[in-house]
Amino acid sequence: MFSNLIGNALAHGDPRTPVTVTAGIEPFRAWVQVHNEGPPIPQELQSLLFNPFRTGERASRSPAGLGLGLYISNEVILRHGGQIEVRSTAVEGTTFRVVLPREAGGDSGDPGPMSHIVS
Repeated sequence: MFSNLIGNALAHGDPRTPVTVTAGIEPFRAWVQVHNEGPPIPQELQSLLFNPFRTGERASRSPAGLGLGLYISNEVILRHGGQIEVRSTAVEGTTFRVVLPREAGGDSGDPGPMSHIVS
């Protein structure tokens, strides 16, 4: 799932800017965001991105796939009780955010080793 999101960001983002991956953990959930700059995903396509056999309308530097990557990623996330969101604008770039539930870290409330943001 993360390989697909990062690969898409590299293929569709501005090659002059970095792809950024950030992660965080909260008491009941963990999240990962993949962000790239470049042309936005048109608003009318954003709700269709997670449908099977949907290929992007944006220019890409990699060969076109079958249009199953985001569909499969979404299915994996849903099966784990999570969700995926996309935000894409000309000003902010494109960000995919995955949120997954996590088991309680015990009575101490310690969220574990990934309690900080990584970029």
